[in-house]
Amino acid sequence: PAITSVTVTPASATIKIGQTLSLSTIVETEYFAPETVSYTSSVSAVATVSASGVIIGLTAGTTTITVKSLFDPLKTDTVAITVIE
Repeated sequence: PAITSVTVTPASATIKIGQTLSLSTIVETEYFAPETVSYTSSVSAVATVSASGVIIGLTAGTTTITVKSLFDPLKTDTVAITVIE
């Protein structure tokens, strides 16, 4: 089994403090590889992201959300998030 790509949209977004944004993630696979992914925020004080890809803005600033295939950690995509007041 193989993961060919992980793609998340939108590629970037601006949200307000307290606002949420749901990411859309597509995992392209060959041979029925597992499509599970993890989401992480580079600056969790600015915005956090749930296991299902829902971002919530916490404080003004910028962060990068990384989406990673759990089956093939080399397959990733990122979202640039700006949080405004």
